[in-house]
Amino acid sequence: DDSKRIHTNIHSTLESNPKQSEPPVVDAAIVSHIFWPALTSIPIKNHPRIQSKLDQFSIEYAKLKNPRRLVWMKQLGTVELDVEAYEED
Repeated sequence: DDSKRIHTNIHSTLESNPKQSEPPVVDAAIVSHIFWPALTSIPIKNHPRIQSKLDQFSIEYAKLKNPRRLVWMKQLGTVELDVEAYEED
C-alpha cells in the first residue's frame, strides 16, 4: 500500500537525520482527496512541539511526492499518551 510505503520512507529519512534527537512520532494515514468525502477543516492549533513534528513529516512527504502536499485534517487525528501517576504520602 502506497501510504505505508511513504510512511516507512519518511520515518527512515527522519531517523537518519543527525539533527533528529527523538524518534519520529507522526503516524499518518495518507488518503487521496479523490477517495475521501468532502470535509471541512476545523481550525485547531497544535502545541508547537507537535506542530514541528507534523511540519517535518510534511516536508519529507513533499520531497517524495513533489508537487503533492499534505493537508492535515486535525479533527480526525488521535493522540496516544503515556500518563504516570504517583501517590503522595
